[in-house]
Amino acid sequence: MPDRRADFRGRGRKMFGARYYCGGLCNAGGRQLRAVLLASTALVGLGMSMLLPSMAAAQCVTVGLDQTCSNAVSITGPLNAAGTVGAGVIAGSPGGDGGNATVSNSGAVTSGGASASGGNGGKGDKGLPGGKGGNATLGNSGSIAGAVTVTSGIGGFGGNGGGLANGGDGANAGNATLSNSGSIAGAVKVIGGFGGFGGDAASGFNGGNSGNGGNSSLSNSGNIAGTITVTGGNGGGSGGASGPIPANAGNAGSDGNATLGNSGSMTGAVTVTGGRGGTGAGSSYGYGAKGGNGGNATLNNWGSILGGVIVSGGKGGTGGFSLTAPGTNGLAGSATLNVFAGSRIVGAITLNGGTRNLNFFGGGNYVYTLNSLAGVNITTTGTPFVVSGNTVGSSIRSWAAGPCLQQTRAP
Repeated sequence: MPDRRADFRGRGRKMFGARYYCGGLCNAGGRQLRAVLLASTALVGLGMSMLLPSMAAAQCVTVGLDQTCSNAVSITGPLNAAGTVGAGVIAGSPGGDGGNATVSNSGAVTSGGASASGGNGGKGDKGLPGGKGGNATLGNSGSIAGAVTVTSGIGGFGGNGGGLANGGDGANAGNATLSNSGSIAGAVKVIGGFGGFGGDAASGFNGGNSGNGGNSSLSNSGNIAGTITVTGGNGGGSGGASGPIPANAGNAGSDGNATLGNSGSMTGAVTVTGGRGGTGAGSSYGYGAKGGNGGNATLNNWGSILGGVIVSGGKGGTGGFSLTAPGTNGLAGSATLNVFAGSRIVGAITLNGGTRNLNFFGGGNYVYTLNSLAGVNITTTGTPFVVSGNTVGSSIRSWAAGPCLQQTRAP
């Protein structure tokens, strides 16, 4: 009978950086047991590696056309969510609404950045309206390394009348929103989608109205190291009306507003721009469409901006042609910079728009030099101001800071 005594084997195989020893049976039984133990050890090592934070994955949930992605650990990016495009050109149906996209990060995205993209609205069938663009929302209370982009969905186009009906109306775009109380190391873009175009109509029927551009908004109480762009969506162009029978072109859409509020720190250049108003379509014998109004651009600063700022209201859209009643042009949007005591802007300051406003709140000492103060409306609370050329300050003494350091000091 073979000897079945147990013995202790010598030096084992080197595995995972250490040598393993095996107590087993002699002959064939011992070899099988050693193989089982080595395989079990390998499986345990693999399982542990899957539990490490760097290997964890963000949680994304899709409900209907909407997608939400959340992260509370440390991951390698990108961390992205995207709404689905709405249904379009279905017989007898308006365009479907685009899905919403939502990203929430309270952990660490170590590379690759993050994005949220709303789904575009679908196009309507003949003479029917398009679907609304989806909203895009991103919230960060953790850290993100890489670019961050938030883009809302485009409004769906209205269906053409096809000679039997008025043109369908274009839909409004979704809104784009970014809220940051953590840190972002990369360029940031928040962009509203453009409004859907109205559908065209043949002789005797009216062109469709177009949708408005989406609003864009950024709220920062944390730190952003990179260029920052906040842009409202353009208004859609309107549908035209052609032929000898009088009919009216649809009105063009107004563009989206752009708003940035900062109570934290921004080290890159900041640009806030309202969207452009839509172009009005023409009507040979009816009313030409009115051009859409430009979107307003507003920057509210309680914190620190170290790369200069450009705030520009959107341009108004051009009115449509008509032999009898041309459409009027849309109005340009306003540009407003609101400055609060204790805040600071380093670098050039530029205001562009139909109306330009520079407002100081909370008193204190301040000195600001703009590209031009011509036509700029200046208001203050608590402290009178003095203007010299393109520089405005609370007093002559405050000008010692110079044009490179634009700041307000609390009283």
